[in-house]
Amino acid sequence: MYRIEISYNTNFQWDIVTRDQFVACDLPQNLGGDNEGPSPEELFLSGIGGGAAITVSRFLKEQNLQGCDEFKIIVQAETGAGPNRISSISTLVVFPPKFPKAMKSKLLDKIGKNPLNATMLMPPDVSVDELEL
Repeated sequence: MYRIEISYNTNFQWDIVTRDQFVACDLPQNLGGDNEGPSPEELFLSGIGGGAAITVSRFLKEQNLQGCDEFKIIVQAETGAGPNRISSISTLVVFPPKFPKAMKSKLLDKIGKNPLNATMLMPPDVSVDELEL
């Protein structure tokens, strides 16, 4: 089970804690925030990119390949169908020049099936409830 606690800091800034990790969530200044951290949408897309990056690392270890430092993951998103919805997400992989061509499609397939992508393809039940402390 995952558990993430998010506590109010100031203005639009919230502090996110999971395990022993911390990140601030905020809005850019042009939206009224203080730009002290990524927006919720940027954090969401960072998770998708991070999932792809971890999949690359696992694949390289499984295949005994070197060169993880030369990979780059780029995540792009478009909004649409209303102001509060991301309508499309593209995960782009920049391969190192020496990466074996025969393994590219196998790695891209694994990235497409990682836990976050699999979750988006089969969305979980989502609920919003009150928790009394």
